[in-house]
Amino acid sequence: MLGLRGLRENMRVPGCTKRLTFIKPTNTGHLEYPVEGFESEVARELGISVAVVEERVRVLKRRDEHGRTGLFVKRLLTEGENFESVLEEIVSKNPPARRRLKF
Repeated sequence: MLGLRGLRENMRVPGCTKRLTFIKPTNTGHLEYPVEGFESEVARELGISVAVVEERVRVLKRRDEHGRTGLFVKRLLTEGENFESVLEEIVSKNPPARRRLKF
């Protein structure tokens, strides 16, 4: 883990991207290799358990295949309401919805 002191001293540490690439700093740049298939090496380099690396691989691969799933907003329309007015109400009260819909 890199703290404030490490940032001030321009320290470089190994890490992983959300695209499942392991990045290892070198004196002249960095090396990249896939996390998948190298879980034990990545875990050893990062000082974490293999189970943590395997879990991240599983979760991120699932996101690639299925996207982020789940119910974002559940709102039933009552009699007399229309979709547009309810959507405007949701967006006015819900910043993530506003960002997603780009109003």
